Amino acid sequence: MAIGSAAVASPILIHLLSRRRFRRIRWAAMSFLLEAQKKNRRRVRIEQLILLALRCLALLLLAFVMMRPFLSAGALGALSATARSERIFLLDDSFSMAYVSPTSSAGGQSVFRRAAESLETIARLASEQNSDDTLTLITTSKPREPILALPSLSEANLRRLSDLLSVQSPTQSAGKLSDALAALAEMLRTGPPQANRIVYIISDFQRRDWLKDGKPVGPEASGFFAPLLGLEDQKGSLKFVLVDAAIDPVPANIALTNIRGLQPQSVAGVPTRFELTIANYSERTLQSVELSLRVGDRTLPSLTIPTLSGGQIAREPIEVTFPDEGSTFVEAKLIGGVGASDGVALDNVRTCPVEVVSAIKAIVVDGEPSGDPYRDEVYLLRTALRPDGRAASGIELDVLDEQELEAADLNSYAVVMLANVGRLRESVVRNLEEFVRAGGGLVIMAGSQVDISSYNEALFLNGAGLLPMRLVDIVESTPSARPVTIHDWDVAHPVMRSFVDELAAVLRQVHVASFIRVADEPAATSNPKEPSESATGRAGPRVLARLNDPDQTPLIVEREFGRGKCLWVGTTADQDWNDWAASFSYLPMMLEMVQYVARPAQIAPQSVVGRSLICEIEPTTVRSDATLRTPGYPVEPEVALKAVVNEGGAQFRFDGTRQCGLYQFGLRTTRGESRRRLAAVNPDGSESDLSRTTQRELATVLGDLPFEYVGDTSRVVGDFAAARTEVWWPLLLAVIVLFMSEHALAWWFGTRG
Repeated sequence: MAIGSAAVASPILIHLLSRRRFRRIRWAAMSFLLEAQKKNRRRVRIEQLILLALRCLALLLLAFVMMRPFLSAGALGALSATARSERIFLLDDSFSMAYVSPTSSAGGQSVFRRAAESLETIARLASEQNSDDTLTLITTSKPREPILALPSLSEANLRRLSDLLSVQSPTQSAGKLSDALAALAEMLRTGPPQANRIVYIISDFQRRDWLKDGKPVGPEASGFFAPLLGLEDQKGSLKFVLVDAAIDPVPANIALTNIRGLQPQSVAGVPTRFELTIANYSERTLQSVELSLRVGDRTLPSLTIPTLSGGQIAREPIEVTFPDEGSTFVEAKLIGGVGASDGVALDNVRTCPVEVVSAIKAIVVDGEPSGDPYRDEVYLLRTALRPDGRAASGIELDVLDEQELEAADLNSYAVVMLANVGRLRESVVRNLEEFVRAGGGLVIMAGSQVDISSYNEALFLNGAGLLPMRLVDIVESTPSARPVTIHDWDVAHPVMRSFVDELAAVLRQVHVASFIRVADEPAATSNPKEPSESATGRAGPRVLARLNDPDQTPLIVEREFGRGKCLWVGTTADQDWNDWAASFSYLPMMLEMVQYVARPAQIAPQSVVGRSLICEIEPTTVRSDATLRTPGYPVEPEVALKAVVNEGGAQFRFDGTRQCGLYQFGLRTTRGESRRRLAAVNPDGSESDLSRTTQRELATVLGDLPFEYVGDTSRVVGDFAAARTEVWWPLLLAVIVLFMSEHALAWWFGTRG
């Protein structure tokens, strides 16, 4: 345009220079010309101005031709009085958008940064189409709180948008597409009417966000877009544009998706088993995947997974010994063998808070006490659970008789073991039911004093009581018969998982001379006052081990009751009916039983980013006010909390979990003592699977809603370019016409003299 403007001045300069005054010399022939000029001066001046204007206009139009001017659809629409458009951008800011290709593609640019650039490009192109359009920007993390609302797409507003996007980054939370679309539907329904509304959804289109149970569900079948049905016919037209900002067609990622304790209580000085879950969401097989482990302030030796196949989810057991009781944590971190297949760094670290107790408190009820240790029913059991010497079992044991059990406060114990107890009073049965229903563990071991009919009536209750199966009778093997041994067991169960290889052979050598036979299937409840199996929702009994007798009698059976567990052992704890106590398998079996059924310790608070963090407390011992320190402390101040009391007890609740890491509750007891409880917030493990939704599946999800899928932002630029109507060729035609007209007029004017 500048060059064209300068060129326009050239005919004017030539015109002005041609009017310069020269030295006049009068001669006779010139007098006739001067006389003729006086007569035609006005006409000649007009003709010169006409030619000058044609020459200037021709050069100006030639400059416009070089600019390639166009008329956009918005400009054409403005000429026809079409209303402006409302453009709403829904930007996915879940932590999967932080994906950076492990390869060299995209030059280290994250998916989120590419999405932000696509958004800015679309907004700028839209401003060229119609700068009066409005723009609203919302994110999936906070869809009800628009982060920007522009009344127009002016240059100043576009700069505001660019400045905002330059400082935006993905959150640490998982995507919530259903919440975002519900908020979007509410915004469209309650907002001012617009003739044209365009919703741009810019995302990486993870399968977990767009599919239900792995299948696409259309809006007509209550899918994610169901709240938006009907809006396309209200308040003007509605169109969706799905902008795919993904970098790699098959994203690769490896993640730590879970850490969980395998035992209900962690005891100081005793190994506690944990399980790490590592997922390889890539097509490559990884070698020597290394994990660093940390317990509180201590660093443990690293763990190496030799091979992790593509698509494999590995579960690695670890053992951790906590030196002291109290609140601590276990942290695992991926550090080796992941670089070429890891696109997201946030899910490489995971933390598990742990409440460590000094010991598991257990009661052993001695059904046949004796002054002779080897005739006492529980002497060998007590020795196995609480051995003398330096080795610590982590179990604090109290031995009671049947009368003392009735007066005992079971709430302070984690396990109750009944060893050859004959009959139980109704009050004791009621206390045991409340104890197990609240989460406690009960182990019932058989013996000659067990009253079978009383047990069935008080504990089995026709399938609704504590006892897993109905007792039938006592079976005694004869000396001439084949020895009865423990033949088969469930190695997948936590109690039996240790009995493999050498220890399995030792367990099979245990001889069981006598046992109580049980009905392999419990009878259906016939008491209308007792809830049925299906009504209570409890799982049926699970057989952990069987004998090799002709009936394959269950020896160890588990039954869930409320929040707790009950184990039935069909033989004695001493050597009256077996030689188990002389076997190397006796001690680990008894320890495993106690650790498995024990009442869970106070649950350490943990959650995922974006969800509430809840700390359960006992209101009789802990005050109702507390403080919370986030991972950002001390930059972020402490948060004051008030306990919420409900039917289940009291709890502190914190809803602002925006960061992964350790949180710390500062509690005070009713005695005025300070107490610290650690909590952990981790990334949502399901967000680590970056598998993408196909275009066909997206079409199913949107159903009949009008939408356009854009897999490349350059296509958007092309679409906007296609919407332009270029006018350079008629201008070039006009330039040619002007030059020809100028030449024709100049010749005509010249011939007229």
